[in-house]
Amino acid sequence: MNNGTTRITYERVKQDANTISDCKKTMQAIFDDVKTTMNQATDPNSTEGKVAEAMKGRFNQLESRFQSYTSRIEQLYNLILANAEATEATEQKQEAQAENLSN
Repeated sequence: MNNGTTRITYERVKQDANTISDCKKTMQAIFDDVKTTMNQATDPNSTEGKVAEAMKGRFNQLESRFQSYTSRIEQLYNLILANAEATEATEQKQEAQAENLSN
Protein backbone atom coordinates (compact mmCIF):
# COMPACT_ATOMS: atom_id res chain seq x y z
CA MET A 1 0.00 0.00 0.00
CA ASN A 2 1.38 3.40 -0.99
CA ASN A 3 0.88 5.97 1.74
CA GLY A 4 1.96 8.89 -0.40
CA THR A 5 5.68 8.36 0.06
CA THR A 6 8.24 7.90 -2.66
CA ARG A 7 11.00 5.36 -2.32
CA ILE A 8 14.31 5.78 -4.07
CA THR A 9 17.40 3.65 -3.92
CA TYR A 10 20.65 4.72 -2.34
CA GLU A 11 22.29 4.23 -5.71
CA ARG A 12 19.86 6.74 -7.25
CA VAL A 13 20.64 9.29 -4.53
CA LYS A 14 24.36 8.84 -5.20
CA GLN A 15 23.79 9.22 -8.96
CA ASP A 16 21.82 12.41 -8.40
CA ALA A 17 24.58 13.73 -6.12
CA ASN A 18 27.10 13.00 -8.88
CA THR A 19 24.89 14.88 -11.36
CA ILE A 20 24.96 17.89 -9.04
CA SER A 21 28.75 17.65 -8.87
CA ASP A 22 29.00 17.39 -12.67
CA CYS A 23 26.81 20.49 -13.07
CA LYS A 24 29.08 22.40 -10.69
CA LYS A 25 32.12 21.39 -12.76
CA THR A 26 30.39 22.50 -15.98
CA MET A 27 29.44 25.83 -14.39
CA GLN A 28 33.03 26.33 -13.29
CA ALA A 29 34.38 25.57 -16.77
CA ILE A 30 31.97 28.05 -18.36
CA PHE A 31 32.86 30.70 -15.80
CA ASP A 32 36.58 30.11 -16.38
CA ASP A 33 36.05 30.60 -20.14
CA VAL A 34 34.16 33.83 -19.50
CA LYS A 35 36.92 34.99 -17.14
CA THR A 36 39.58 34.33 -19.79
CA THR A 37 37.56 36.28 -22.36
CA MET A 38 36.97 39.10 -19.88
CA ASN A 39 40.67 39.35 -19.10
CA GLN A 40 41.49 39.51 -22.80
CA ALA A 41 38.81 42.15 -23.43
CA THR A 42 39.99 44.34 -20.58
CA ASP A 43 43.69 44.03 -21.34
CA PRO A 44 45.12 47.57 -21.23
CA ASN A 45 46.89 46.87 -24.52
CA SER A 46 43.61 46.08 -26.33
CA THR A 47 40.95 48.20 -24.60
CA GLU A 48 41.33 51.53 -22.91
CA GLY A 49 39.25 53.72 -20.70
CA LYS A 50 36.99 53.72 -17.72
CA VAL A 51 34.41 51.44 -19.34
CA ALA A 52 36.85 48.53 -19.44
CA GLU A 53 37.87 49.09 -15.84
CA ALA A 54 34.24 49.32 -14.69
CA MET A 55 33.39 46.14 -16.57
CA LYS A 56 36.29 44.29 -14.99
CA GLY A 57 35.32 45.56 -11.53
CA ARG A 58 31.78 44.27 -11.92
CA PHE A 59 33.06 40.96 -13.21
CA ASN A 60 35.33 40.62 -10.17
CA GLN A 61 32.30 41.17 -7.92
CA LEU A 62 30.45 38.46 -9.83
CA GLU A 63 33.42 36.12 -9.47
CA SER A 64 33.35 36.27 -5.67
CA ARG A 65 29.61 35.51 -5.65
CA PHE A 66 30.06 32.72 -8.17
CA GLN A 67 32.73 31.07 -6.05
CA SER A 68 30.37 31.21 -3.08
CA TYR A 69 27.60 29.54 -5.11
CA THR A 70 29.81 26.78 -6.45
CA SER A 71 31.16 26.17 -2.96
CA ARG A 72 27.60 25.71 -1.69
CA ILE A 73 26.82 23.33 -4.53
CA GLU A 74 29.88 21.28 -3.59
CA GLN A 75 28.75 21.27 0.05
CA LEU A 76 25.30 20.05 -1.03
CA TYR A 77 26.87 17.27 -3.09
CA ASN A 78 29.02 16.18 -0.13
CA LEU A 79 26.07 16.29 2.27
CA ILE A 80 23.79 14.24 0.03
CA LEU A 81 26.47 11.67 -0.66
CA ALA A 82 27.54 11.35 2.99
CA ASN A 83 23.95 11.00 4.17
CA ALA A 84 23.15 8.38 1.56
CA GLU A 85 26.23 6.36 2.45
CA ALA A 86 25.63 6.64 6.21
CA THR A 87 21.96 5.72 5.92
CA GLU A 88 22.74 2.79 3.66
CA ALA A 89 25.41 1.52 6.08
CA THR A 90 23.02 1.85 9.03
CA GLU A 91 20.30 -0.01 7.16
CA GLN A 92 22.68 -2.81 6.19
CA LYS A 93 23.83 -3.11 9.81
CA GLN A 94 20.25 -3.29 11.05
CA GLU A 95 19.39 -5.94 8.47
CA ALA A 96 22.39 -8.02 9.56
CA GLN A 97 21.43 -7.69 13.23
CA ALA A 98 17.84 -8.68 12.46
CA GLU A 99 19.06 -11.71 10.53
CA ASN A 100 21.33 -12.72 13.43
CA LEU A 101 18.34 -12.56 15.78
CA SER A 102 16.35 -14.92 13.58
CA ASN A 103 19.15 -17.51 13.50
